[in-house]
Formats: sequence, structure tokens, C-alpha cells
Amino acid sequence: MRTYTSKLGKWKIRVRRRLLLLVLLMIVVSISTAGSSIWVLYQAVINEQRELLVERVDNQAKIVQTIFQIQLDHDRKDNLHSRNDSNLDRLFTTYMTNTEFGSTGEFVLAQVRGKDLVFLLPHRFPVNHENVESPFVATISEPVRRALDGLTGTLTGQDYRGATVLAAYRALGIDNIGIVAKIDIAEIRAPFIATAQTGAFYGIAVIICGVVVFLLISNPLLANLDKSYTNLADAQRIAKLGSWERNLITNTNKRSDEVYRIYGVNPETFGDTYDDFLSLVHPDDYELVTQTHASAISGGGQYSMGFRIIRPNGLERYVQSHAKVLRDGDGNPAQMIGTVQDITYRKQYDEALKNGELRFRALVDGSSQGMLVHRNLELMLANKALADMFGYDSTSEITELASSLELLSPDEQVRVKEYYEQRMRGGDAPNNYDCKGRKKDGTEIWLNIRSYRIPWDGGWAICSNYFDITDARSLRNQAEQQARLQALGDLTTGAAHELNQPLNIVRMAAESSMELLHVTDKNGEIIRKKLERISEQTVRASAIIDRMRDFSNIAPKENVVFDLVELVHDTEDLMKNELHESGIPLVVVSGDGAGYIDGNRMQFEHILINMIKNAREAILSEPRPQNEVPEAHKITVKIDTSPTGSSVKLTISDTGPGIDKDMKSRIFDPFFTTREVGKGMGMGLAITYGVIRKNGGTIEVNNSSNGAVFTITLPCVNNKRTTAGK
Repeated sequence: MRTYTSKLGKWKIRVRRRLLLLVLLMIVVSISTAGSSIWVLYQAVINEQRELLVERVDNQAKIVQTIFQIQLDHDRKDNLHSRNDSNLDRLFTTYMTNTEFGSTGEFVLAQVRGKDLVFLLPHRFPVNHENVESPFVATISEPVRRALDGLTGTLTGQDYRGATVLAAYRALGIDNIGIVAKIDIAEIRAPFIATAQTGAFYGIAVIICGVVVFLLISNPLLANLDKSYTNLADAQRIAKLGSWERNLITNTNKRSDEVYRIYGVNPETFGDTYDDFLSLVHPDDYELVTQTHASAISGGGQYSMGFRIIRPNGLERYVQSHAKVLRDGDGNPAQMIGTVQDITYRKQYDEALKNGELRFRALVDGSSQGMLVHRNLELMLANKALADMFGYDSTSEITELASSLELLSPDEQVRVKEYYEQRMRGGDAPNNYDCKGRKKDGTEIWLNIRSYRIPWDGGWAICSNYFDITDARSLRNQAEQQARLQALGDLTTGAAHELNQPLNIVRMAAESSMELLHVTDKNGEIIRKKLERISEQTVRASAIIDRMRDFSNIAPKENVVFDLVELVHDTEDLMKNELHESGIPLVVVSGDGAGYIDGNRMQFEHILINMIKNAREAILSEPRPQNEVPEAHKITVKIDTSPTGSSVKLTISDTGPGIDKDMKSRIFDPFFTTREVGKGMGMGLAITYGVIRKNGGTIEVNNSSNGAVFTITLPCVNNKRTTAGK
């Protein structure tokens, strides 16, 4: 059983051993190569020197034979011994100038006399110059003894000094004399030994330098390799991804440490066979694993599969395995390599995500409100409630629409598209607004849309909730009309008084004019003025009647641009008499500027009248003796525009008891009222809140030290401020 970590350590040891063996092998090879080369050269030189010695000894032998032959002819009558002595003297004189060569080479001439060997020439090396006699059987002077035995040839042996020499010898065939040409083997070997020593020195130096260079190069490589193995192990541990190899022939396996961690086993004690790991496969996945593995070996070549394992501690894990079969030269499966990764957390995340998607889908499809997700106006998600709201058979019909704007009335598409673009840029677009929608059959419905930006598939998208408020809007219109009619009844009393005044004036002016006509014609100027006054009062009465007619008009009017400051002053004229009869003064405070807004003028007039009446009711609701109103009580309407002219603020305050803190959170709820039963429907402030929000404004209620304060803020048209005051 081997892991990649233990393999790395053993591999590094083997690398160092192999490096040492490589160095030793290089030394041996270098020495062997150099030695072989030197030996070959040495043998060649030996052979060459042997041939040279043979040539020299032959030449010298011929010279000696010639000298002996000449001397023999001249001294035929002389005594042989004396003849030889005479010949030897001449020979000695001759060899004195040509008996040496090289550093140790020399010629040796010897003769056998009785049982002794006599050297006829002086030796080159320190011995006396007399003839030296030695027993013929001596172990030294082997070349000379062979020559005196009548032999001719070469040998390597000892000379008269006992030194090893290379010698060529020859018998002269005259008076038992032999001649030898020799040279010390040491002299021949000396240059080769010096060369070998020099070569060995430089060879070892080169090898050492090569080893040093190799170490300098290989050590960083080994260090990088070690680091790579460490990084690989760390990466596998982080990714929970192990790698393995299986020899299909020997059934042996190698696995990284991470494989053992994934399976939860100890690599030192766990088995190393394929069956050992199969024993950890979940029983329900065992057949899948074995069949997939066998199929890859038999011909599939590779596989990728996920399965479950059960660790020895009983913990279940999900793993993903990839493998590939490697084949030998004959195409037979020889090895498998692969990876295994722990995907338990990913599997759990996928399950949680799947369950979350199912829950999300259930919530979306089960919602009673229409839901739509779109990006760049392209529909990405719609629920069944939205399909039912617009009359489509399925959600796919909606998501196949070219644009989400197709769900809206054409006259609303430009406005809603601007809202979408502002919202996608993160701008301040209305997130709650009413508009007209268009169903599949072309029918228009009223919608309340609430939109917000959400992250979706790596980007931003718009999620919109659709509410069908067609019926609610109809009921609200009915409630507004009913409230308007109720307010009209309240106005009738004040209007009657308002009409009585000009009519009385008309009647009195007419009667006075008639009397003057009977008296004299001199009263013509006075009559003219009376008639002018009658005309003025008639116009005034007509204006009052027209205002009441407009107020009671049921048909809705389109939005127009109007001056809110002017509307406040017109409402002041309309309500002044009614408040005067209640003993409550109406104070209007306005600047010189005009605040132009885009809206339904009659709706805002109704709102203002309703809030002034509410303030009157609040003041009158306080207990007082004989229903008297203290002089300090009043209703104040203040209107002014912002310094930039971008908005206008309308404040209605009273000196009543204020709003109870428990009621402030419900004050704008429909059908909520603080009046007695039968004296109010509780729709006035709810309608006011809806109209203000629809026109992009806000309304707040607070208590001051004197009473309640309602603050309305509305955007001005085109941020333009007009200085034309009233």
C-alpha cells in the first residue's frame, strides 16, 4: 500500500542514490575508457618499440659479424684467444660511440666462457667498465642468456641490473657471443603513466564539476518538484479531490492521501486492493460501481459516475469518480488512472437549492397576486395568478411575449418604461403606482404595481407585483361621489346664505330703482349704479352655483396643470361663510410664488374641503359651555414652494385636541373614523392618501402644541417656479 506522499519521500531517496551511482559510474567509465585508450596506445608503442629493437639488434649484429669476419681473415694465423682479444678491443672502440639510445636503452654484447657469462661491453649504468662475469645460470640477464643459447627474438624480462626491460636478442653464431638491444619498460610506460595521471586528474575534475553543476541544476528542480507535490497535495485536500492508479495486471494500487481522507480510512492499516475499497461502497450503489468499472475495462475506456460510500464510522458521503483505461501495445487493458471527489456538500447544497426552488415555486404559484420578473423588459418569470389576471391560458404565454409592456395600455407604456429605466439605474423611481393594463382580449383593467430591483442570474432584474384594483377603484369612485354628495349637502346651507346676500341686494336695488324712476329723471346716475350692483351680485350668485355644480359632477376629469396656491384661495372663498357661521376663522398664508402641479383639480379641491371640514369638526368636538368657540381657535392653511421650485408644501393645522397616538397608524385606513356612527364613512382621509400618493406626493400627520397638523408635499411640474402671484 503506497500513497503519493510516501512515494515522494522514497523517490527522493532513490534519486539521491541514483545520483551517487551515476557519479561513480561516470568515474568508472571515464577511468575505464581512459585506461583502455592508454593501454591500447601502450601496446602499440610496445610493439613499435619491439620492432625498433629488433631492427637495431639486427643492424648491430651485422656490424659485429662483419668486424669479426674481417678480423678473422687478417689474423687467421694468430692465436684464437689473442685474435678475440684484438677483435674485442676494436669492437669496444666502435661501441663507445653508438651503444646507447633513449634514456635507458643500450646494447649488450656477451660471451659464454666456460660456465660464466661475460659482458664484453661496458654497462651504461653504474658498474665498472671491466668485463663482468656472472654465472650463466643466473636469474637475471634473461635476454642475454637467451641470445647465448642461440635464440633470436624479443621478450620482456630482467636485465643485468634486475630491471624489467623490453629486449630484442640474437645469437651471432661466432664464438658463443650474443647481442641484446634493450630499453627499460619504465621508460616506455612513463609518458603513459603521466598521461593517465593527468587524464585521471582532469577527468575527475570534470566529473566533479559536472556533479556540482548537476546538483546546482537538479536541486532547484527537485525542490520545485517537492513543492509541486506539496502544492498538489494541498490542492487535493482543499478541493477534496484525490487521484489513484490501478495496475490491472498486478492488481496493485497507488492512491493519494486525499483518497484515504475521503474514504475515512488509515492508509497504514487499510487494505490496498480494489475489493477493499469496494467494501465501502453503499449497498444500493454497489452494482452501479462494479458494472461501470467492468464496462470501462472491457471496452468503454473511461467513465464518470457519482455514488455513495459509507465510512467505517458509519458516515455516508457522496463522491464523484472519473477514470480512464490505459492499454498496452497489444491493445489489452494494462492500467487505470482516475480521480475521486467528495461532493457531499455540493449534493446537500443542490438538494437544498432544489427544495428551495420548489418552495419558491409553490409560493409564487400559490400567491393570489400576479408576479413578474423581467430584465430589459424581457419576461423571465410569471406566475399563474398573473396569467389568470390577464386572461392567458398559461404562464408560458406571458413569458413568450416580446416585452412586459404588452401587459399595459398603450398610453401607459412610456411612463412605465421610464420608471423601469430609472429603477435599473438605481434611480428614485416610484415603486408603487396605479396604471391601466390590457388583457389578452384587449380589455383594460386598473392595476396597482409594486416594483423593486432584485439580483437575478448574475445581474439585476425587476420584480413586479400586480394587483387588479378595477373593482376597488370603482368602489372608491363611488365612495368619493357619495362623500362629495354628502359634502354638497353640507355646502348647501352655506351656499344658501351666500346666495341670499346677493339676491337680497338685487331685490333691494331693483325696488329702489323702481321708486327712483317714479320720482324724477334726475336720479338716472343713481339708478345706473344700482343696476351695476345688481349685475355684480348676479355674477357672484352664478359663480357660486357653477362651483356647486362642478363639485357635484360625477364624471371624472382628466389631469390638468393648475396652480395649487390659486386653488387654496378659491377654496377659502367657498368655505369662508360656512366656517364663519361656526365661529371658526380660516387663516390662509401663502407666498408670492405659484405652485403648479399636474393632477385632477376637482379631486384636490375636494381633498382640501374635506380636510378643512375635518379640522372644523375636531375643534367643535371639544366640550365647551353652550357650544361656544373660544377666540383662540382657528384653522390655518399654509402653502409655500421649495427654494428650487421642485415641490410645494401644503399644511393644514387646527387648534383641536389633536390625533390620539394609538390612532395615528390607522388614520389613513379605509372606513376608519373617530366620529359617531352615522356621521362619517371613514373614507375621506383614505381617498386623500391614495390621491396624494398617486400624484407622487406624501402626506403626514403630527400633533403640535395646539392641535393636529397635516402636511402634504407634492412635486411641481417640470421643477418650474412661476412668480405670477395671486
